[in-house]
Amino acid sequence: MQTHSHSPTAAEEQISLGGRIRRALTHHIGFAGSDIDIQENKVKYFNPANPLSPDSNLVEVFGLMRGLNQAALADPYLCRNGGAGHSFSEALSDSANAAARRFAGREIHYV
Repeated sequence: MQTHSHSPTAAEEQISLGGRIRRALTHHIGFAGSDIDIQENKVKYFNPANPLSPDSNLVEVFGLMRGLNQAALADPYLCRNGGAGHSFSEALSDSANAAARRFAGREIHYV
């Protein structure tokens, strides 16, 4: 895995999140940028019929996602393979700690 130690330029700071994801996938996985279709959240989570009010389906989806995340973090056995290995919450904590150690003092973008 490559690491980059340079500070972003003004031009790099202007790239949208979708553009950064496209660039990372192109660089690290080798996909052609033209083969990657990324919808911005404001498009995915927009109710064109009534843009000023939440879409009930989206509210339900976010509620389900929140509930799943809360359950996963609270259950010390979820995702363990027959009692061996890490639970979801342990794996997430270990990953976050590893990222904090690796990128200490540098800006990162979480997607």
